[in-house]
Amino acid sequence: MKRIKLLKRTSLLVSTFAIGALLIGCASPHRQLRRIYLHEYSPTVSKVDASKKSPLQGVTVSIKDFTEAFDFNAPVEDRNIVEPQGYRFSNIATNAAQKKMWDRDGQTRIYSSNRHDFEQIGYVRNIFGNKIGGVYATIPPSVWLGETLKMDLANQGAQIVGGEDATVVIQGTIRHLNVDMCFKYWADLIVDVEITVKGRPAVKRTIHTIPSEHTAAGSGSSFEFFKSFRQCQQKFSAAMIDELESVLEQQNGSGK
Repeated sequence: MKRIKLLKRTSLLVSTFAIGALLIGCASPHRQLRRIYLHEYSPTVSKVDASKKSPLQGVTVSIKDFTEAFDFNAPVEDRNIVEPQGYRFSNIATNAAQKKMWDRDGQTRIYSSNRHDFEQIGYVRNIFGNKIGGVYATIPPSVWLGETLKMDLANQGAQIVGGEDATVVIQGTIRHLNVDMCFKYWADLIVDVEITVKGRPAVKRTIHTIPSEHTAAGSGSSFEFFKSFRQCQQKFSAAMIDELESVLEQQNGSGK
């Protein structure tokens, strides 16, 4: 009888300790800090079908530095989510060499930089949805989006150049972004873009992307957050390719 009581008390203590760890103990900012290395080593959108000629083939494109004007705590107002045609998620984890470089370079970036330079873009939460830590970008999201878009457009045949004397000039502002975790990993990205074809009025678009694949919250590693946010980035690049091709086709169709 005494043994049963002892087991019950032990079980109660273990349960109490576990809940306490989730609610309080895990709130240590050092343990719950997640730093995401926003960097790509190759294009993230598949190359255009070789049997078809993309309107971007040989077109000079200048991408101005993207800017940021977001509050990751703000509610999402834009509900017009973009789903690019033929989109397929490219998981960096399937490329062992790139994943190894990402791990190595990400750690180098963390330990060679001032942590106060990192930008918070979301939260880590416990199973009750309580905020217990922050998610930080070690590379500005605007830099990541702009540099990756250059690679993705070049992969479609565009010629990336600097300055204003290009056939197409692109500007972009991140209006909203958020990376979060509660039962699953989540991300939101809204970018206002301006596409100007030489000699034509600027075309303005808002591109809102979210992940298609939601991984169940498990280890809570930085890489898991990155995979979720990376889907938004890839959809953004794919949507920009669609937009640019559409704008160029319309401009060419209307005559020069």
